[in-house]
Amino acid sequence: MVSPANRSEFRLFISSTFLDLQAERAYLMKHIFPKVRAACRERGIEFTEIDLLWGVTEEEASLGRVVRTCLEEIDRCYPYFIALIGDRYGWIPPLSEVQKDYHLIEQYPWIEDASIDGLSLVEIEIMAGMLKAPKGATGAFVYCRKPEPGAVPNPQLDLLRERIASSGRPVRCFDSLDEMGERVYQDLLAVLERDWPLASGVSELEAERPLHVRPRLFAPCRASPVSCKSTDRTRAAS
Repeated sequence: MVSPANRSEFRLFISSTFLDLQAERAYLMKHIFPKVRAACRERGIEFTEIDLLWGVTEEEASLGRVVRTCLEEIDRCYPYFIALIGDRYGWIPPLSEVQKDYHLIEQYPWIEDASIDGLSLVEIEIMAGMLKAPKGATGAFVYCRKPEPGAVPNPQLDLLRERIASSGRPVRCFDSLDEMGERVYQDLLAVLERDWPLASGVSELEAERPLHVRPRLFAPCRASPVSCKSTDRTRAAS
């Protein structure tokens, strides 16, 4: 694997379910990733976000290549990966879908067991991007939206949250789009500073930003994602 310092591209994979996190993904695309891209250009590198919920072709889907396409993109982005978790566990690829793609099983031998165990595509992506080698996933983060009051528990989703919490990788809980966006922005800026530091140590954007409008850092969520409590909030409808 090429070391980050020798890369000319910050390539980030975004994992999430589709139906309940459209507002969050759209917020990142519109408000957060343009700022990350500007910070990358100051360092002479490009920023590419990979969101395959918008990019899997009909041919790939018809040939059963959705899972392989996702895993191959995660490999290209590694170790840079973020996952958004909401209220849904997500689509579970049937075993027949996995077995349809011989190259998938050849490249990722663990995928057949994952399918037999009934893991969703999102959990498969999180396994590949973070859980299978958490110590090497130095640019991987998970953002968990706090559940709505009275939400029905989802045992599969709760187990996934427990696996993520036990990995040791950062997990952020959020109530609103603004809070999620700020958490993602600060995490990605920290990754940039670590892996592609500016010679001066301060970017032109930071130097020119007045102190009173610099972004506020949110304290990390101390509780396990499973125990995050619901709070009143206003969020864009998904």
